[in-house]
Amino acid sequence: MNKCDGPFGSGLKSEHYSESGVRVIRLQNIKITGYHEGEGAFIDEDYYKNNLSNHDVIAGDVLIAGLGDPNNPVGRACTAPQNISPAMVKADCFRFRLNEKKAISLFIARQLSSTAWADAGRLSNGSTRARIPLNLMATRKVAICPLDEQEHILDHIETISKKYDKLERESSNAIELMKERRTALISAAVTGKIDVRNWQAPESLQNLTELHKEAAA
Repeated sequence: MNKCDGPFGSGLKSEHYSESGVRVIRLQNIKITGYHEGEGAFIDEDYYKNNLSNHDVIAGDVLIAGLGDPNNPVGRACTAPQNISPAMVKADCFRFRLNEKKAISLFIARQLSSTAWADAGRLSNGSTRARIPLNLMATRKVAICPLDEQEHILDHIETISKKYDKLERESSNAIELMKERRTALISAAVTGKIDVRNWQAPESLQNLTELHKEAAA
């Protein structure tokens, strides 16, 4: 296994960035759900070749966040997508290159993301933002099974994920539709298009309101 972290200090400063060139993978690219393209960051290719080529990233590498926040746990992981090269990791971003004969990168990344919240408390330090250094990140335990079993597990996860994604989309659409109807109803009541002077809440709603009042008393 080959691993590295991003350059610290003067190795990569704001003046090294450019409009195009070698992609710099940052923390915001590493999401618990996978690689997030976002707004690209690049450095000059010549500077990269002369100074930072040992921080390289190729497709299939496991990318791990060494710094977290309340919404993005430290230790979350994803895999570098196809056509990512030339690319490199920034500070607090770790790159692990695995032996493909033993482990599938996505299988390892999903394990690391699923245990990220727990590992943050066990391994991390930092009072404001959880941080795990590279040497400790490399000690995290993962389960390794035969490659065909890894593929089967990934296929199963993909099938289940698609079902949940569909449910989430349908729920979001239903919420937006209810918001639109609520806005339209309020507008109609305010403009006098409907008469609500004698409106009474349904009995079920009245009972629920009473229960709330009793619980708050």
